[in-house]
Amino acid sequence: MLKKYLIAAFIAVLSFPVLSQTVEEVTVTATRQAESLQDIALSVQAITGEDLMEQHIETASDLANSTTGVSFSNAIGSGIGLKIRGLIVPAIGSASVSSTDVQINGHSASESAWTELGFLDAERLEILEGPQGTLYGKNTSTGLMNLISARPGAGNYLKTTVGEDGYTMVKAAADFDVTANIQGRIAISKFDKDPTVTNLGTGNKVDNRDSYGARLSLDWAIDDNNQLNFNYEQTAANDSRLNLGTSSCNRQNFFGCSPDTANPEDNINRPVFISGTISNTFDFLTLITTGTDTLASSDVNVNKSIDVINKTRDAKRQQTNEFAQLEWTTGMTVAPGDLEIKVKASNQDTAYYQLDDNDHNNATGTAGKIGSALLPRGTMTIASLPGQCFNDTSVQFAESNECSRVQTETNQFEVNVISDFDNHNFAVGAYVNKSDAINEYNIQTTAYQLLTDFKLHPLASLLFDGSLDTMGGQTGYGVMAGVVAAQAANIANAIAADGNTFGTNTKALGRGLGAAVLANAACGASSINCVKDLPVQAGGLITDQRTGLSSKAIFGEYYFTFMDNFKLTLGARYMDDRFTTRSLQGLSDTAYLNTATSNSGLTEATSATCRSANYEACWQEAHKISSEKNYADTYKGVLQYSYDQGMAYVSMTTGNRAGGANPDASSYAGSKSTSYELGSKNILMDGRLKLNANIFRHEQDDAHYSVTRFSSTYVEPHDIVHQGLQLDTEFFITENLVIDANVLMTDSEFTKSTTGIGYGVGGAIVSRGSTSIDPHNPDQATSWTGALTAAELIAFLQTAPGGGLSSSVATQTQAAIKGACDASGLAAGCSTASYQVTSKGNIMMNPLGSATIFSSATAGVYKEIGGNKVPGVSDTEATFGLSTLYDGAGGTGAVRLGYSFKDSFEGDIYNNKRFTTGAQEYIDLNATYEPNQGDWYLNLWAKNLADKRQLTSVNRTSNLQGQVIFLTYSEGMRAGLDFGINF
Repeated sequence: MLKKYLIAAFIAVLSFPVLSQTVEEVTVTATRQAESLQDIALSVQAITGEDLMEQHIETASDLANSTTGVSFSNAIGSGIGLKIRGLIVPAIGSASVSSTDVQINGHSASESAWTELGFLDAERLEILEGPQGTLYGKNTSTGLMNLISARPGAGNYLKTTVGEDGYTMVKAAADFDVTANIQGRIAISKFDKDPTVTNLGTGNKVDNRDSYGARLSLDWAIDDNNQLNFNYEQTAANDSRLNLGTSSCNRQNFFGCSPDTANPEDNINRPVFISGTISNTFDFLTLITTGTDTLASSDVNVNKSIDVINKTRDAKRQQTNEFAQLEWTTGMTVAPGDLEIKVKASNQDTAYYQLDDNDHNNATGTAGKIGSALLPRGTMTIASLPGQCFNDTSVQFAESNECSRVQTETNQFEVNVISDFDNHNFAVGAYVNKSDAINEYNIQTTAYQLLTDFKLHPLASLLFDGSLDTMGGQTGYGVMAGVVAAQAANIANAIAADGNTFGTNTKALGRGLGAAVLANAACGASSINCVKDLPVQAGGLITDQRTGLSSKAIFGEYYFTFMDNFKLTLGARYMDDRFTTRSLQGLSDTAYLNTATSNSGLTEATSATCRSANYEACWQEAHKISSEKNYADTYKGVLQYSYDQGMAYVSMTTGNRAGGANPDASSYAGSKSTSYELGSKNILMDGRLKLNANIFRHEQDDAHYSVTRFSSTYVEPHDIVHQGLQLDTEFFITENLVIDANVLMTDSEFTKSTTGIGYGVGGAIVSRGSTSIDPHNPDQATSWTGALTAAELIAFLQTAPGGGLSSSVATQTQAAIKGACDASGLAAGCSTASYQVTSKGNIMMNPLGSATIFSSATAGVYKEIGGNKVPGVSDTEATFGLSTLYDGAGGTGAVRLGYSFKDSFEGDIYNNKRFTTGAQEYIDLNATYEPNQGDWYLNLWAKNLADKRQLTSVNRTSNLQGQVIFLTYSEGMRAGLDFGINF
């Protein structure tokens, strides 16, 4: 019904007359000085602050749904994916430099804060597309977005909004005078929305919004030639926002989720099969499961709604951001004209905390409860389990959680000199960026957390009578599991002798077994490998990257106007980019025990630091250091021709993306890009028609693409070509009816090459040129057998195609494959692992949730990705708007109906169909009214008027998680009413 009223409001105002209108001129500062957007030889989209508020573009997600070429998605932890002019090139890790840049008043800002905490009191938002090789920030290879704050004198307003699902927003700004020469402005915003997603696991509603922002601005006109501007803003959010919407899994007991799946939406909310994940290995190692499908009940009762989840815990997100900026501007007159000097400094502090259920499901029922071969399920309860991601808690079911902690401080300094001469002009400057970040990401399961201290385990007192209370870590647990397995019959007899309880006989046996564990050769002299009390952070996957980034640059552009109509622009930039990252990465205590290649050379036998609960002391001693320097220069050349109704230009711009380090501290080189553009900008038909168009070709060598392998994400270098056509037009059909359109058509693919090497786990080569090993399908098989037991594998080997093996050789082969698993120190997991045979004839084993080929001479088959589509890129994107401007009913206003479309796109470099995101379309409506006699106004608005819930992103995960897929969907229709006052 609401949709009908909104459309009727649009139709009703079509009959009102309006005064003659022409295309409005938009002023931008894309070249560091105020110019008309129509005069700049650069592809720029500009959105005014008024349009941001009226159209309720509050976050990057809103921006993506209504802006051509822009997309936004969450990634793991605090990571985000941001696309400009249709291209996204993602590299994960705090020591990675983004291919895009987001800015506030020309200085880089925190991506997570900028994209999610709202566009506060903006004068406009500028989207600069393509490499910004000379004038901006850290340099970008795909583009940047610059949010420009409203200054004192912009006017006072108060706007309140009410809408569906408890949507409430208040925005206000007011100017004030401090002295005759100092003007101030204060702006605030507050946004709340009720939760709309039901978590069956907790019974709560989640995915609400709760954020605020405030800014103080001061402008001091020192004298006629000197101006000092100051900004301080603070934004924050505290809500249960979902980082990723829901999970998808075609359940399969070997892989966890079958790789043979075409459509991810066919298996919404289905849980992973735990036997195909690394959690299975550690559940066995810690004796809390017996091979049962712990998520079986969750799968039987699965709900296919995208607004219903079933997680053990509710998501939680907190984020704070402080940004301070000081700019001094001075002017002087020198022959042959005027000079303007700008000196700008900024400081930003951000803190981000995020908690979520990592397996995105919930173990329920008897099968989901923790237990062991020694005890029936439901009788084992862990009284208190400390965690990095949540408070101490009592645990009855197997759990998997993740948390992120990110703290960043960034300082920037810049000086620019800009001339205003007749025919020869320039803009030159220097820029420094210094950033320090702590980026922790932890995945913790019940079994992982038990590894930190055996005293937490129910069997510590029930069976071992405290004799193993000093034990912790994977080595000790591995020995303990082996001892229990070997003594299972004796333990059962002791329990029977005690009347089927853990009594005197059982505990006496257990004390002896505990002593045997600590005396085992694997524990080393004085049990040095087993006696430990691990920190909470070691209760799972540790990824702790602490990075210092430094970027310095000198740059300049020269502008020469000749023959009245021609303008030549030449630009250059020299950069010195450096980073030092200190990383601790791995599973549980192996994160700091496998340190043969670490800078510290730490070994467990030589340092007691990492055998205590003092994580920070251990990190200081055990982290690995990676440090790199990157020197680069970039260039720009533009030839522009102006004529009566517009201009045409041709340009070439180069860009550089500095190298970085993977979360395990291994480094990768930088990436270079070159962009060619031919464009024209025109105002025609006496100002009634704007017609801008350009064609572009973006070539990038060694573009950074991240692939998750085992427990980390590694950047691979691949060459790409991204080319296309853009059209930006606005036409006044009649005096009161205007249509606008922005269209982007692209053709983007990986190019075939033989250069560039990508490294993965342990320095293994995982990509060569335009080929790469897909960790989800390492030998490029087209089908797989069902899971085989050890006996079935031996039988298969005896009848394998091409000639079977003898019984003895087949047995020896199976034993050799199992031995490779045992060598990892996880024999408990290996003893229950299943095997898989691929259509390529290779045998795979999955003891670590890594689907490893054990019978092949190589680690995998290199797949050619040359010719594949670049992930994240749609062939076609478009936005259309139809607006009517009216003057009647005692006031004036406008009604705008907007439509946006984004074509489908691939989700990974291998173009696997199960990661494809389908096409999206959105319809938005705005209807404003302002009386002739009054300062107030009304705005009726609706976003996603058709109420379509569309898939917006598909995320790959590692084999450790069973290859589960994470999906994110757009919000349904949102509608509300704004009431505002200008005063």
